[in-house]
Amino acid sequence: MGFPAANLRGANQGTLFSCTEKVSIRNRKGLHKMTTKIILKFSLIALFGVLLSACGFGKSQQTVDDQSSGEATNKKEPIEMVFYIQASGWTEELFMEQYGNAIKQTFPHIMPKFIPVGKGTMMEDLISSGQTIDIWMGSVNAILPFPVKYDLAYDISDLLKTHNYNMDKLEPTSIEQMRNLAGGGMYGLPYGTTTMLIKYNKDIFDKFGVPYPEDGITWDDLYEIAKKLTRSEGGIQYRGFSMTTGHIMLLNQLSAGFVDPMTEKTTLITNNWKQIAENFYRFYSIPGNEVTDKTVQLESQKRSFFQDKVSAMYITLSNLEEELKTMNWDAAQLPTFKTSPGVATQSYPNYALVTKQSKNKNDAFQVISFLTSSDMQKQFARKATIVPVVMTKEVIQQFGQDVPMLSGKNMNAWFPAKMAQAPVKTKYDGLVQPMLYNEMYKYLAGMKDINTALRDASEAGQKAIDSEKMK
Repeated sequence: MGFPAANLRGANQGTLFSCTEKVSIRNRKGLHKMTTKIILKFSLIALFGVLLSACGFGKSQQTVDDQSSGEATNKKEPIEMVFYIQASGWTEELFMEQYGNAIKQTFPHIMPKFIPVGKGTMMEDLISSGQTIDIWMGSVNAILPFPVKYDLAYDISDLLKTHNYNMDKLEPTSIEQMRNLAGGGMYGLPYGTTTMLIKYNKDIFDKFGVPYPEDGITWDDLYEIAKKLTRSEGGIQYRGFSMTTGHIMLLNQLSAGFVDPMTEKTTLITNNWKQIAENFYRFYSIPGNEVTDKTVQLESQKRSFFQDKVSAMYITLSNLEEELKTMNWDAAQLPTFKTSPGVATQSYPNYALVTKQSKNKNDAFQVISFLTSSDMQKQFARKATIVPVVMTKEVIQQFGQDVPMLSGKNMNAWFPAKMAQAPVKTKYDGLVQPMLYNEMYKYLAGMKDINTALRDASEAGQKAIDSEKMK
């Protein structure tokens, strides 16, 4: 890290005083003039060497911002570094805008090459063709089905030690999730995350004279607000509440999991899952806010808020939808359970992994650590493309500064004080999740009771697991 300049000046002054004091003592003892001159000469040479070192001349340890750039890059041989993002919609232009240009500027010897997901470039296609990937990027849920499944995951624990990387600066549950996935090691670093919050239509609140939701409320508080806003006016049925059911089940606040990692049995018949489901059921039991097993699903719930503009509140991910530009809206932190006060949903982080294939692991590590540097985290914050994982005051204050639609909005909504602990993920979670969601749609629509829905989901999920094992 280096020392502050003031401390260096203090150290040099101490050396100067010490040398002159010794000379003064010797003069008082009657040393010969020539001896005095020799002593002074060597003292000044020594002092000059100290000053040169303090001012940065000569050989010294290089200062690095958050271990972002490692050793000097201007003397290194040029290398190509291949990036792959496990998500559709990414183009080379978008990649360079979000990441590549900053990487090139910081590491002049690195030439980023981006491979988009598409026909002929799916993970299995790249593996079969022998295409090397240096850095894989994707969400926490994509790690087991892709880099782990295709044997690309590489434990960077030794690189973390070599570069003396400080993980204390990162959102802790994101680190915990990775350690669980890597069996105590680390396959990569989180560089951004997604949270859940309330987006609300201020026009509907104003129309009915209902105060806006505030940070820190409970689900009971939100239920009372939803009841006041669910009413018919001028032939329009307004809804007090809508949500993205699958996401809030996936990132639930009570840390309920899908599969036991030890027994590989489903874990859906629990009090936590029952409490989660019953909490949402009451919102969809408000007269005028009822749903079917179809209208409770994502597209219908989203449409009622964004397009139809009849839903007053929408519980959703912290992404910024384009439709918000046409709305008078704001946001608030997600309500919490009385049994778990102050606990938000689980973090849904994105990670950058150095792959086992990479022949430039040291350089690749410096790149992924650069994504967590203060400069890059501020850049992510300003654009609000993702929620930063470095949640320092200086980073948080930058959030949304380059996004006009966030002007005047409640930025605290994106930064809950405490994220829920994430259960250990398994390679079978993806098989069980849709079974639970489908049964929850039926339960919330009043087609099944909660015990039957959870039992049916559990049985269907276990059948899917057993079938997969037989392959």
